[in-house]
Amino acid sequence: LKDVLDKHSSLEKRERLYIDRLVSGTIERKLELDHIIKCFSSVGPKKIKPVILMLLRQSIYEILYMDGVPERASVNEAVKLCSLMGYEGLKGYVNGVLRAVCRNKDAIKWPDPEKEPLDHLSVKYSVPLHIVKRLTDQQGLKTTERILKAQLDSRPVFIRTNESRVSKDELKELLMKEGIETEDAPYVSSALLVKQPELLIESRAFMEGLFGISDIGAMLAVILAGIEEGDRVLDVCAAPGGKTCHVLDILRGSGEVVARDISEDKVRLINENIKRQGFGGNITTEVYDALTFSEKDENGFDVVIADLPCSGLGVMGRKKDIKYRLMEEDFEALALLQRRILKTVSAYVKPGGTLLYSTCTIDRAENQDNYDYIKNELSLSPESIKELLPGELSEESTEEGSIALLPGIHLSDGFFIARFRKTGDIKCM
Repeated sequence: LKDVLDKHSSLEKRERLYIDRLVSGTIERKLELDHIIKCFSSVGPKKIKPVILMLLRQSIYEILYMDGVPERASVNEAVKLCSLMGYEGLKGYVNGVLRAVCRNKDAIKWPDPEKEPLDHLSVKYSVPLHIVKRLTDQQGLKTTERILKAQLDSRPVFIRTNESRVSKDELKELLMKEGIETEDAPYVSSALLVKQPELLIESRAFMEGLFGISDIGAMLAVILAGIEEGDRVLDVCAAPGGKTCHVLDILRGSGEVVARDISEDKVRLINENIKRQGFGGNITTEVYDALTFSEKDENGFDVVIADLPCSGLGVMGRKKDIKYRLMEEDFEALALLQRRILKTVSAYVKPGGTLLYSTCTIDRAENQDNYDYIKNELSLSPESIKELLPGELSEESTEEGSIALLPGIHLSDGFFIARFRKTGDIKCM
């Protein structure tokens, strides 16, 4: 979508925002929209021509969720588009389905929450049934509904003050002068919640590198690593560079940071963020596969940050299509990949050093089960993070070195963080 909008840069901002909301919303609520189509169409979604199905989905989304567009206009535009795309013979069908939705939108029959609770959640929050079942097995029905509801809410945008360059109060004033209102964010003292995020990347403060855009969970991961000035730090899967820049901010020019990722494109993103935020001198970026053992790095780092590839269930509200791409077998495959990487990179931690493991998922196999793997199979010792967290995040698990942030429960995306201390040598076999 971004590439298409970039090609049509002449579009007014209002038009670009409309297109972005229509496309994102249609993707986000795809299962709900397909259920509605089933209610009013004589043909099920699987038998409808793909281009007509997409036309119906986006038109129904516009009718139900975009109050600024009259229903008649939505129907008429859909019928016109049907002709323009060469489906003249389906104009009547499209018109009939959409008008039926307009007349009966308050009487749509949904799966019964008492008799079919999982189907109800799947359709209501537009999440594939296998994910709903997995989450309810792990979190229970009530907590799962809170999580799924939150992923349909507008997600807050947070920024981290680049304290090497500016104080938080100074940044607030600078952004206000550019028409961007902010307020203090929860949990992280250097973070701000942005009320006009659409203006951020065009702001002078952004261009000058006075802040980084990051979710609260990612900021907490760096804070909980307990990095001190002079440390040598490895950021294993570092793109796009938000955590790397946060580490550099903490080090204040001391120590050394090595930031790696698997491709030139990913490392380019890291370098762009580093350059924009004005860091240099104590940073090295490298294209490197985290699964490949580097003998020269064995026992070489005070802190290793392993924020690893995951299912992304904690960020469904930001990455609208991720829930549709995940298959049931992907969770165990990802957990296995994470363990292979953890086995490799844990050998880079100096005796007495720290391994910080994090993901942006809320899946137990990738989080708590991997915590157990690090503790039992890699023989690293969990270390309390309670003293580094604000009181409202203090819970029993934090004394054992981990915390799970849940959308709808915490003021954050879904994120898992665990800290371990290396008490002896670990050889990568």
